[in-house]
Amino acid sequence: MAAGSYIVLIKFVGDTSSLSKMEKDMNRRFNKVTKRFGQGLAKAGKMIKFGAFAAGAVSILTSVLNPLQEINSALDNILAKSGNIKDQAYNMDTSVGMYAAMQSAAAAKGIDQAQFNMMGQRIMELIGAAKNGEDNVLSKYKNEKDMGLALYKVVEALKNMGPGAERAAMASQIFGGRISGRMSGLLDTGFDEPLTQVMQGVNLKELENAVKGLDEKSNLQSALRANLDLRDIVAKNGIVSNHTIAMQNRTEEYKLNKENKLLSDYKTPADMQMALYDLQIKYYEKIMPLVTPLVNFFNEGVDLIETVYKIQENTNSLANVFSKEDPILILLKICSILKNYLDRGR
Repeated sequence: MAAGSYIVLIKFVGDTSSLSKMEKDMNRRFNKVTKRFGQGLAKAGKMIKFGAFAAGAVSILTSVLNPLQEINSALDNILAKSGNIKDQAYNMDTSVGMYAAMQSAAAAKGIDQAQFNMMGQRIMELIGAAKNGEDNVLSKYKNEKDMGLALYKVVEALKNMGPGAERAAMASQIFGGRISGRMSGLLDTGFDEPLTQVMQGVNLKELENAVKGLDEKSNLQSALRANLDLRDIVAKNGIVSNHTIAMQNRTEEYKLNKENKLLSDYKTPADMQMALYDLQIKYYEKIMPLVTPLVNFFNEGVDLIETVYKIQENTNSLANVFSKEDPILILLKICSILKNYLDRGR
């Protein structure tokens, strides 16, 4: 007989009381296993919950100790964003509201701000050249004053051409191959569809006023911080003395002396580091043989529970299973499952 092989002999007697007893016995055994694993999972769940609680506590403690950090960060971000929108709108020769709305719409189609700015730059270059008498692909837009509106019209014209090689060539000629390759989504729909999405509940005039208002506050913030820096220079001049500089130099000297000492006897810290590596390796070698079986046992236990669940799925008891399928086949299946489970544990 081959090693590790089994011969399973089953003698089935069609007795209802025997089936009932078998069902109760198997249910008792499976319930015992699932109960133990359930307790283990519950403990693990408690540990996870504790970890989540600890992380939350650290976050709360950080907020308590530095309550303004998050608020100041949000304030700085929105002021910087508003200032950036206004500056970029000025560079594109369009209104603040137009720039903010169209840039957001382009972002909804996978075009980032830098790419959008390059699109606007190309429109300005070609229309500027057309105004100076050059005959190019955008000559018919040479009378446009708002470059944001001109960009909108150019994209609409490309959308109306429909997808294909001709549109791709035209887009590449206008915006360059790198940018036009990112514009397929926008060229399929134009600006109207994404503008409708991003501007829901937003009034264009109110948006423009908000950006301008926050940009003014950003300028005020910069001015006040510059003033604070200047006053701090004056204040520190009255605080920093020759003794302060001498003490600073002394601490740096101590730091260098320590570094030179370590370099002069490099073998000692190197030996200490290698000893720590050895301890880590030994710890790993000792702990892994203990942890691995536990992990494997847990995985096998979960597999067994899942197997039992599948056997009992959509039935109220094993008796119901037996009533739906040949009992001998059912017992063979159960024995096969248990055999595989035991084989994995060997």
